Amino acid sequence: MENQQENKPQTRLLSEGILGAVLDGILSGLFLGSVYGIYFIISMGMVWLLFPYLFLIYLGYKKVKKH
Repeated sequence: MENQQENKPQTRLLSEGILGAVLDGILSGLFLGSVYGIYFIISMGMVWLLFPYLFLIYLGYKKVKKH
């Protein structure tokens, strides 16, 4: 009986360790995902910021070609 009681906390620690590892993985995954998400949003924002300039350059280029 004593032996069983000694083994129980060990299995509980093991399951907690697995849960901790899974939670760690999820948290780090979310963190990395948010970092990549931010980079993606920034890069998309840069494209949208540059788009009007590119359009103006294109219009200017067309005007120059007409003359």
